Parts: sequence; structure tokens; C-alpha cells
Amino acid sequence: MERQRLSSKRSKRKKGFQPLNLIPIMNLFITVIPMLLMIIVTVHMTLLSLNLMADAGGSGGGEGEGGGGSADDKIVIQLVIYPNRFELLEGKRDPFVIGTEEREDGKMRYNYFALFDALEESKERNPEVIIISVMPFNEVYYDTLVRSIDVCKHAGFIEIGYERPRVGAI
Repeated sequence: MERQRLSSKRSKRKKGFQPLNLIPIMNLFITVIPMLLMIIVTVHMTLLSLNLMADAGGSGGGEGEGGGGSADDKIVIQLVIYPNRFELLEGKRDPFVIGTEEREDGKMRYNYFALFDALEESKERNPEVIIISVMPFNEVYYDTLVRSIDVCKHAGFIEIGYERPRVGAI
């Protein structure tokens, strides 16, 4: 029988400590972390849209459901988010306009504190209303939409409805 020789690669290896090559692992994390963050944002938006579109209509309920009187007695509260202001619409009351503030660097920012105060006042006038409809315009950033929804939730509105503003309606 012939003896098998050691492979040429095996005999050329250096013996002793060799440093780990962490570049493939770093590359993996560099690609995985942004992907996971993107998935989180997508899931968050999907959950928001699922939660918000449940009130958009088509739930199959008739006027007889609920036993709370006629549909005209219900007060609908809407928050319209413009690129430069908020408007809070509450039933047949005049719209409450919340303008933007100028920052130190000259840019404009939304006044979330005034929005919270206006929402709390609206909630005090209508304690039975737990649904608010948020209507952002296309030019409104996602961050502004999410912050506005968070302010609505902190003001006591449990369910947030999401609608697109109708052209000419506002």
C-alpha cells in the first residue's frame, strides 16, 4: 500500500495563532442592520394602516348598530396636517388652526404642544369620542405624521383613523 502524502496546502500552513478575519461578519451586519430597520419601519406603517383603515368604512355595520342615536348626532373630530400648519375640525365648530413656529436656525416647525392642548380641550368637550381622523397632505413628512398620531394618542384618542384629504373639501 502506498502512503498518502500530506496535501501541499496543509504542509504550507503556518502553525500558531492566526488573526480572525472579521470582515465577512462586519459586512453581514452592515447589510443586516439597515435591512432590519427598514423592516421595522415597514411593519410599523403596515400596523398603522391596518389600525387606521379599520374605521375608513366598509365595516358592514348598518345605522341600527350600536344603539347610540342617529348618525348625525355623532361628533367627528379630524386633524388635518398641512405642510405649514395643523387644523383641528370638531363637528360643526369652526376649525382651530395651529400654526408653525420659527426655530433658531430659521426653519419652521410644527407646534406639537399647542396641538396637544387643543386636542385635550376637544377631548374635555367630547369625552365619549375616542376616534380621531388624521388627514395628512402629500407634502407632509412621515415623521410629522407619526408624531401627530402619538400626540393624539397621548391626548386620549384611542383609535386613530387615517384618511387622504379630499381635493376641494378642505
